[in-house]
This record gives sequence, structure tokens and C-alpha cells, in this order.
Amino acid sequence: MLSIKQRKRKKKYRHGLIACLIITLTLFSGLTPFLDDNLLGSGRNNDKLKGSWYNPDFPEYLYEDDVDQTLYNFSAKEECYIITDIKNTDYTTFTFNDTQYDVSYGLNVLPVDFGENFNSYNISISQDDIDNDIFDWISVQPLYIKEDIITVNMVTPEEILFNGSGLISILLQPNFTYNCLYLEVDDVVINDVYPVPEYPEIDSVYVIAFKYDGTYLQFDLHMKPDQHQIKIKGNGTIDYKIISSYDWDNDLISDVEEVQKQNFNSELDPTIPNVWGYFEKGAIMTNVDNYINETGLFRCYIPDGYTGSKYLSIHVFSGIISDISIDDDDLTLKDVEINTDFTAHSISKSYGLLTSGFHLIEYKYSPDKITFISFNLGGKQINMLDMSKLKDTDADGLKDVKEINSGTNPNNPDTDYDGLLDGFDASPLKDLENYY
Repeated sequence: MLSIKQRKRKKKYRHGLIACLIITLTLFSGLTPFLDDNLLGSGRNNDKLKGSWYNPDFPEYLYEDDVDQTLYNFSAKEECYIITDIKNTDYTTFTFNDTQYDVSYGLNVLPVDFGENFNSYNISISQDDIDNDIFDWISVQPLYIKEDIITVNMVTPEEILFNGSGLISILLQPNFTYNCLYLEVDDVVINDVYPVPEYPEIDSVYVIAFKYDGTYLQFDLHMKPDQHQIKIKGNGTIDYKIISSYDWDNDLISDVEEVQKQNFNSELDPTIPNVWGYFEKGAIMTNVDNYINETGLFRCYIPDGYTGSKYLSIHVFSGIISDISIDDDDLTLKDVEINTDFTAHSISKSYGLLTSGFHLIEYKYSPDKITFISFNLGGKQINMLDMSKLKDTDADGLKDVKEINSGTNPNNPDTDYDGLLDGFDASPLKDLENYY
């Protein structure tokens, strides 16, 4: 009895014979005038029909790297991007399903929700733009290009074909050691295998947690519209996702970051605008002991597409909060003190409705109390993001990333305990040896 694989091979062989027979009959039946250049096109393969992009394995969407027509038809569904690269002009337009869109020099990205099912659409370009070679390339691709869980081995690489353009992120979550992960994209080795005798085995989870701040190993690529090939080797199973890496929901959190952090925060979704914030000075839980700088700064962002309540409230679990100012508004909470010393329960104070965009919340906290504070919008805590480039956790005048690079402590405003804040100390590490 033939195995499944053998039956598939036999079926494929039979289909190939039938296709050859049809081609032979056509070529010798006087019908060849129908197979001229106007139908076949002049691409690197003859699967690209004039008027639409076509590949037998990927019949939907649009990937055109030689824009030489005024009309392109395609099919699409769900969350997608229309992406085009413009050259030789500052501004121009294209028409998508009777709606005109403005585009400018360089890469242009338009997020579109095409609905649950495949439907037909078209993009039209002016003849003048075609004549002047304005559109370098144009494509329509899904947010999630391809994803699966596969089993790989160290001998024969698993091959994955996908169509993509622009900024693409390949996310990999292997259940085996990082040393054994081999990744090749379009014949270029992105991640090679490390011999275990020469290198100690590294847990993939460790690499993901400390290097990529998420749940997947992340490989970022910038691609021309085409069919691309991935080759993966390893010694176990691997969960992979190939996604477009822009910001579909316009909440200023990239698609790949939202996917990376979904396991930490289930509310994050690249298709749903999220409110988020970060402590520019201070932290959600702070105890500065007897240090003099006791100003906390929290900055949050409300995207235009956010549909929930924008009613801001401040929740204090412990400590004393005072001199509260939102966007330099001294009227509402400036004279309010939130003091949890008088009650065993947390206290919440409401501010009011906020508009879309960035907001800055400034407050003072007691230097000799453990302060535990959160900010809520519509009764839900604002999502916290790690903005290390902008944060000054210990409020000493130095950003966290600079402290980490220079050797000072981002959680201690006076690293060498000489009475001077790190940000105002010419030698913030000078007296450290004397302290110890």
C-alpha cells in the first residue's frame, strides 16, 4: 500500500502529465496567438498576468515590483497594508476603489481592514506617473503574513515560502537550545548554529527574555516585494510568525512589539488601539529613602482610535501623593493630597476627561514612604511600557539608558552616596570605593 506522501507524489506526477498534454495540444492546434506577451507579461516567471499579480501558490493580494500599468486588480481580506515606494517626485496620488490617497516621496504605508472574506479590489495609477516612473513598487499584504508551529531537524532545513515587502519581522520561538537554531533568508544566513563543545548551551527562553524583551526571537528585515524563502534548522519544534512590522492601529506601539508582549499583557493587540504610558521620573513603586528629589513624572498616550472611556483617575495603594498637575493644570488636583496613612485601603482620586494625544502627570511623593501608585483610564490601569530611552526611574537627572551605559545605578539617585544626585555629580562614582 502506498504511503500518503507517495500518493501525493503520484497525484502530482499525474497532474503534471495532464498539464503537459494540454500545453502540447494548445501549441499544435493553431491557438498560440492567444498566448502572446499581452497575457504572459515579461516578469522573471510567466505566472504574472497583466492587470494583476498572480502566483499559483499565492493567488491573492498584490506584490508588484515593476509598476508599468494604470490598473491593478487583487483580492484581500482582514487587516492588511497597502505599501508603496515613491520616487522622482515629492507628492502624488493613487486611487484605491474609487477613493484617492495622497502619497509622498519614500515609503508610504496605509492600514486597511478588508473584512473577513476575500473580495476583489483595484488600485489605479495615472498614466503620467507610469511614464515618469513614480511608483517604484506597490503591494498589498496581510498584517500576519504567515504563522505556524513546525518540527525541524539539524540535517534537512525546513523551507517556508512567503510573499512580503517593506519592513518584515520574523518571530521565532524554539523549544530547543539557541545554539541549534539555524535561520537563512533568501540564501543569506541570519543566525548560524554554534558547536556545543565550543559554546555552552544557551536556553532560547533566556535569550528571548533578556535580548528581545518579548516571547519570540526577533529578526527584522527590509524587503522588496517578491516571494521570499526561509530555511530553518534545529532539533525540536518552533513556533514562527512572519508579520508586517508597522503600526496598524496607530497607537504608536509597533505591531511586532504588541505581538511580543501579548503574553505579558493580554490587552495588547496590533489591531486594537491601546492607551499606554511610562514613568519618566519615578516608578510604579518607589522608595527614595531620604533623597531630596521627590518629583514623579508619568507620561501617557491616548490614540485617536481608542474607543473606551477617557476618564482619568489616580490610584494610590500606599504613600502620600500631593501637588498633582495634569498637563500644567493647577486647578483641579493641585491642592489635593492623597494620603493612605489614614486608611488601610487604597485611595482613588478622579481628574476628568482627557483628549487624544500625549499627557504629562506631575506629582510629589513622600521621600520617607514606600509609594505605590497607578494611573487609570475608564477604570482600567494604563498599560505600562518600558521606555528606557526616556525614563529616569530614580529621578536624579540622568536617563536610565545613560546610567546603565555609564555604570551608575538607575534605581539609586546617588550611586556613590556622596550627597549629590548622579545627574548633578561631576564624578557620580568617585566616592563609591570609600562607601564600601
